[in-house]
Amino acid sequence: MSVPEAAEPLRYVENKTYDEIAVGDSATLMRTLKPQDTDLFAVM
Repeated sequence: MSVPEAAEPLRYVENKTYDEIAVGDSATLMRTLKPQDTDLFAVM
């Protein structure tokens, strides 16, 4: 499985209201899975 490379690292989070979202807009959120994440998921 390949991971797309971001053109520029995320420097800040920009919130948009529902009315500001337009057709064709996109957003991504990538995060590294850590052992603590899997441990927490196992407890749930």
